[in-house]
Amino acid sequence: MLSSIFDTQDFLFINRATIKIMTTPETLTTPNTLTVPKNRLFLHLFCVFSVLMTFCLLILGGTVTSKGAGMSVPDWPNTYNYNMFLFPISMWKGDVFWEHTHRLWASGIGVLAIILCVWMWGTQKSHRWVSWLGTLLLVMVIIQGVLGGIRVTEMDWRFGIVHGILGQVYFCLLILAAAVTGKRWNQSPPAQFQKSQFSKPIRLGWILLFVLLIQLSLGAAMRHSGAGLSVPDFPTFYGSWLPPMSQESLDIAIDSMPENIQHDTNGDVVHFTLWHVHLHMGHRFWALVVVIHVGLLLKSLRGFFPSISSLSKPMIGVLLLLVIQLGLGMLVIWSGKHPEIATIHQVTGATLLGLVTLVQIRMMRLKYLAKQQAENNNSLSQTATGVIA
Repeated sequence: MLSSIFDTQDFLFINRATIKIMTTPETLTTPNTLTVPKNRLFLHLFCVFSVLMTFCLLILGGTVTSKGAGMSVPDWPNTYNYNMFLFPISMWKGDVFWEHTHRLWASGIGVLAIILCVWMWGTQKSHRWVSWLGTLLLVMVIIQGVLGGIRVTEMDWRFGIVHGILGQVYFCLLILAAAVTGKRWNQSPPAQFQKSQFSKPIRLGWILLFVLLIQLSLGAAMRHSGAGLSVPDFPTFYGSWLPPMSQESLDIAIDSMPENIQHDTNGDVVHFTLWHVHLHMGHRFWALVVVIHVGLLLKSLRGFFPSISSLSKPMIGVLLLLVIQLGLGMLVIWSGKHPEIATIHQVTGATLLGLVTLVQIRMMRLKYLAKQQAENNNSLSQTATGVIA
């Protein structure tokens, strides 16, 4: 989807007005024939507001999962047979508070999505792809709500995984909406940069996004399947530098460390399988892949940092968040998966994904603008040559 967006002529308005060119080389100028769409400040601010509200929803959703409160309200769309919006405040207690608040906040996000969709269709008549982006966001919110409900009614944690992943993809698409409606969307790159210089960073950006989505999926699967502490120590695996490779060796490792035997909310012993361990290991080892690809993207962009702050600032944020995220991952294990730490770890991962998405959007847009800038300059040069001749 993003590739077609940045390669379509509808994203740029070329001034068709007469280009005034002096007839002497000394006074020859190169006017900027590129005009920008009228910036709709309030639409942009509303998109930014939607991003912030969705970020808060990610925090609430992460809290519900970390606290194991996902099934504290057993019915849907009602809440303990009450209309969800009429549920008595006196009953908002314990885990019910977190799950019910999550539902209400999600309903609010749905209202914001409706407003955004209507607003985009009403104002972006010359950029219909932006209107369709608003429609896509609304459809995703509806799907998210249905998935959340099915997670409750079917009591199947696998729907929770899809629900969590789709929520973060929605977050990234909202960032695209905010970027498209902002002033930076039409900020041309420095004249000395060629569009070919963006090719490698953009390719690495796509790879990094794919790597992050895999890590996100592994993390969501681990959280919802209860595999978060299937390996209770770090950096070792049950006191060994090699993880258990069979169910028998896993059972022996657990029995040899009785202090690490875990119990569920009912007090029953949690029996981990080798699948849980392998999922946990995959999440750990894939973090190294994330680190490598963040490093590669940073290296490829270092030449742009002095002159393009719209890339350098978010990439510095990506680097800082990556360091924090690695530390949080260790703390989750060392703290015995403390709910608040686990939630911060999940939200930091979402923020990291969002920042990389923003960098990718800006790189692709800058490449497109650099291409248009070069074509305009060539056209002006040819016109000027003809006039002078």
